[in-house]
Amino acid sequence: MPSFVRLRGDRNLQGSLVGAGAVLALIVVTIAALLSWRIARRYLEADADRRLGDAAQRTAALVALYLRERRSEIELLGNSPSVIAAAEAGETQAASRKLPLQSIPQLEELMASTRSLDVDPSTDAYLRLV
Repeated sequence: MPSFVRLRGDRNLQGSLVGAGAVLALIVVTIAALLSWRIARRYLEADADRRLGDAAQRTAALVALYLRERRSEIELLGNSPSVIAAAEAGETQAASRKLPLQSIPQLEELMASTRSLDVDPSTDAYLRLV
């Protein structure tokens, strides 16, 4: 009988050790997973921030380049002799029609149909094309 009790006690001890080992292994794996998760999260956040910063810089450079090109186009159009002549003719026509002396509602009513003095149709067509 003592050998049966001893065998049973060995099995209880073995089961307790296996259970404690399993709990300890679970704790170690959980801690390792949490640490890995935190490290990966920090790395991914830093990488995402860096990539977003790079994309923002590239976008800003493209927008600045686009605006410079548009500005140079507008300056070229504004310095065109036909545009300058049309602007001067429009100024003369507006002064002869006494448009600067009228109120905004009067001007809105007067210009409602055309929205233009139409001093040079060819320049108008050119600007619409451009």
